[in-house]
Amino acid sequence: AARTDQLTKITNRRALDEELKKCVLEFQHSAQPFSLMVVDVDHFKKFNDTHGHLAGDEVLKFVAQTMQTQARESDLVARYGGEEFVVVFRGQSVAACRERADLLRASIQERSIMFDGKELRVAASAGVAEIAIAEDEKGLIRRADEALYVSKKAGRNCAHWNDGQQNLPITPALFDKPHAEPVPPAPAGQDAIVAKPPRLDLYDVRFSDASFSPNLDRRVSEWKRTGHAFSVAICAIDGYESLRETHGDELLQRMVSATANVVSSCLRDMDQMAVYGDGGFAISLPTVQIQDAGLVADRMRKAIERLYVPAGELPQFTVSVGIAQILEGNDSSRLFDRAQRALEVAQEGAGNSIFIHDGLNSVPAMGASRQAALV
Repeated sequence: AARTDQLTKITNRRALDEELKKCVLEFQHSAQPFSLMVVDVDHFKKFNDTHGHLAGDEVLKFVAQTMQTQARESDLVARYGGEEFVVVFRGQSVAACRERADLLRASIQERSIMFDGKELRVAASAGVAEIAIAEDEKGLIRRADEALYVSKKAGRNCAHWNDGQQNLPITPALFDKPHAEPVPPAPAGQDAIVAKPPRLDLYDVRFSDASFSPNLDRRVSEWKRTGHAFSVAICAIDGYESLRETHGDELLQRMVSATANVVSSCLRDMDQMAVYGDGGFAISLPTVQIQDAGLVADRMRKAIERLYVPAGELPQFTVSVGIAQILEGNDSSRLFDRAQRALEVAQEGAGNSIFIHDGLNSVPAMGASRQAALV
């Protein structure tokens, strides 16, 4: 029987099912792990309604080609059905492949599609899961689908992974685009897929996550009632505007995405993060004393400082963090104002620093050598 999808020319559903059964048997016999990602093109029905089914077919071929090109030789990229695709990461635990899986997903929006004189761009959501003991391929796909559903509920254009009990973000939904939008017509005769930097969304609200402010207010109310410690932090890329001028929006977006991945990996399930201005992330740390918040922030800072990227793909960059703990008389706005002051001091000079606001002063965290600054 045919093993190739007629439209996209990648592995079809039948061949995928056979491969998954084989991977499950290998796992049962030799404990060889493997993981699976389900990818869904965002707002595909709306795209078809707007641009027509021929354009939709071109998008499906484009997505298949993009992921096939970016995948490793050991990976299997297949069309699952409709606008859904599956990538099998042979021999890979979810811890080993989830960041790479998200980069594979994100690569879809990094190129544009030329069709009928219009330049179009699409994004995708994804869910990732690793095979578990006593689980078959249907159970694995079901868990990856659950993670995909959470990605869609989170705003699309992001990825989550399922750990067997819950679905956790690989990266937050930072750059969602409701649907592919046309841009000025291309010159005649250039109906082809071309590389083009994605546009960087700029938020005109304080937090990108609509649930962040209400949850923050709730934490403040809990502190007033129970006295449990509560800290917030702002982690921001140093020299953001200079990086934009030097490297452009495309590389800057990758830096922001890399930072989001690192920040998210350092947080607990109860913590929350949201985009905060340009190149920054607001972080809520319930039950955390300010000294412990400094330890969390230092893990983030060091991880970014030591971030490994292939030569030429990203310039070296750093982040600074400002931290504040809830104090008597603080509401959520005042609390974040203090964290913002600490961040501003941390970013003076070369940045790559962590400062805390103790209610009066912004002072170095983690025994940093920089002199405290009165603000």
